Amino acid sequence: MLRYLGASVVANAFSATPTTQRSYRRLANGLETWRRTRKGLPELYVDRVGLLAAFIERNLNLTAEDSVLEIGTGWVHWESLITRLVCDARVTMFDVVDSRLFPVFKLYAQALRPLLVTIGLSAERIERANALLDAVEEATSFEQVYSALSWNYVIDPSGTMEGLGEGTFDLIVSSDVLEHVDRAILRPFVEKMFRLLRPGAFTYHSIDLVDHLSYYDPKAPAKFYYRFDGAVWDKWVNSKVQYINRVQRPEWLSLFQDAGFESVSEDVTHGPHGIAKVHSSYANLSAAELETNTLRLAFRKPG
Repeated sequence: MLRYLGASVVANAFSATPTTQRSYRRLANGLETWRRTRKGLPELYVDRVGLLAAFIERNLNLTAEDSVLEIGTGWVHWESLITRLVCDARVTMFDVVDSRLFPVFKLYAQALRPLLVTIGLSAERIERANALLDAVEEATSFEQVYSALSWNYVIDPSGTMEGLGEGTFDLIVSSDVLEHVDRAILRPFVEKMFRLLRPGAFTYHSIDLVDHLSYYDPKAPAKFYYRFDGAVWDKWVNSKVQYINRVQRPEWLSLFQDAGFESVSEDVTHGPHGIAKVHSSYANLSAAELETNTLRLAFRKPG
């Protein structure tokens, strides 16, 4: 558990001031660029290609007149890139900090080429997608990529998405993002997503419920945060640079349903949480819900 505790201490130290938070981002971006360019495209990213492409094919017929929003676009705009290769929709990419890694983005983009056939695209669409990847390969900056792919990149540190046009998007998508949204704004955040969508539009999210600090320590339980109540967790373990809201499956479903969404699909993966005594604040959860590690949720705005 030493690595887990060490990761928490370091994250909280970097959370102390805006200056230390910016230093953390610069250091993390440098380390991630080095690590990801050495290792290449992760298998998890490969899986996300087929899953998102299949969802779009089943539920939407996106054209150049339609608009997609990726929330928490992160290092490599991955969901935006997948969406743009399978259709001609305009894409807005929203984030609260600039953590873009241009060398990694280009590396991952070129690794997509052999996957275009395996995800079932038509020959015409594959040709179009390869032309877009050619433009990415030739680009020397993100700005050139955005121009070639009809992308709009938006940074808003408040995270409220107030600057985005309501009733303008046909799809909102995110991956491993919603678990990091501050619990204090989570309900209005989901309600805002509802208002951003056109009637009949969809939202599709992958949510990682695992204690993210456990990724730094192979010996740590997958959901070590089950040991703490909210006050202890937020004061001593959680941090601004590695914030986790600890929201579990029943609450996620309730948040979307209360906002007015209709459920379309739900895919859940399970695994042992590894905690001998779970804190009483989680007493409302069933055994299966306690061992829910990831959620893939799709909803539709009625209309």
